[in-house]
Amino acid sequence: MNRLLMHCFLSLLLLLGCRREATPPGVSGIVPRQAPAGTSILLTGERLGDVTLVLFGPKASAVTAVPTDVSDRQLRVVVPNLPSGATSVRVRVADGRESNSWQFTVQ
Repeated sequence: MNRLLMHCFLSLLLLLGCRREATPPGVSGIVPRQAPAGTSILLTGERLGDVTLVLFGPKASAVTAVPTDVSDRQLRVVVPNLPSGATSVRVRVADGRESNSWQFTVQ
């Protein structure tokens, strides 16, 4: 009995130790690359299907927007009311994983 429990425990430990980290979403493009606030833009990439937020600006002061028309390869989002100039754009899924950031210009 003790041997069976030890075998089960070690098997479970092995399975949990081999768990892979989930791959975060990846942004590969923004169309258009510049637009005024209130404009709908298209983000393309991989693993976008579970995106819940699009973040504009640096992490400490990011402005969030909710995406629409979400699929695994693309999504749409309306540019929030931000000052004109260059900013970063990235996406986040519900568990907090974030994509790489892309440069975008608010006109």
